Amino acid sequence: MQLLFRIDFARTLSMYSIMNGINVEVYNNGKKVRDNYAVSEDDPDYEKDYEIPDVILDVFDEFTLFKGLNELKYAKNIL
Repeated sequence: MQLLFRIDFARTLSMYSIMNGINVEVYNNGKKVRDNYAVSEDDPDYEKDYEIPDVILDVFDEFTLFKGLNELKYAKNIL
């Protein structure tokens, strides 16, 4: 159940990362769960591909998840 929460929480960051032009990938213990792309190809933030993501969120445990969140500075920007 905690893993599902961590994956869902990481996915909710997709809108924030798209708004700020950050390429985020979500992993679970080294296996890619999701790429982060804009919803529509007409969106100016849409990227078909990139070589290296800006941030990798690994939802394997809380430590790796929050390490990625600290790189995003997500909490600092919303408070």
